[in-house]
Amino acid sequence: MKTPSPNAKRGFDKFFASTEGHEDLCQRLDAAIRQQQEATPEPSSDHESLEEDHRWQCTILHEHFGSSDIDKMRNAIWQPDYWKIECQHYANVLNQFLLRDTDGTATAQRWRTAASMYKDLLRLNGLSIDDIRLIRHSIESQKYWEKEKDVLQQQVALREHEMHEAACARKKDIQRQRRERVRRRLRAIEEEETSPPPNPKQALRLDSIATRTRLRSRSI
Repeated sequence: MKTPSPNAKRGFDKFFASTEGHEDLCQRLDAAIRQQQEATPEPSSDHESLEEDHRWQCTILHEHFGSSDIDKMRNAIWQPDYWKIECQHYANVLNQFLLRDTDGTATAQRWRTAASMYKDLLRLNGLSIDDIRLIRHSIESQKYWEKEKDVLQQQVALREHEMHEAACARKKDIQRQRRERVRRRLRAIEEEETSPPPNPKQALRLDSIATRTRLRSRSI
């Protein structure tokens, strides 16, 4: 798989910043964080429980530092499982709100935006457009493919109708051109029949010119 380029990262940042519903998503994520903070249980008065409640102890220790300082110090943690747990937690919170539709009123635009965000995340992690397309084609829901089939069939029918209309227009244009050529021929015949015959002197002159022209052609 390809390594995502800095341009791809900037493209995702731009996409996320302009995504419809981004502000609403941030508000809901903030609400989730507050809810988790409020739901944090108070430590037990038992001394042994206090020693085992590492999150509570970290909460107390956090009061000695600023948020940026805490993040810098956390970067010294080298155990992969620490960062894996944090990553999975963020993913769960994001999924919880991106996929939430408790009242059934989520619009197609909201789901389309969420799907685009997931596709961009896959792309930023090295998957190509073809890889993402194969992932989409692994969807097994028949209801999903039925809706896509209906749209594609409508477009095929529309394209065939447009091709038929274009063929009919070309056929009519050819017929019009043929009728125009016939009218011109008939008009030329009528003009020959109605035009007065040339006088004898003019006819003799024309014959003499024609004879000289033929003689010159033969000599050449």
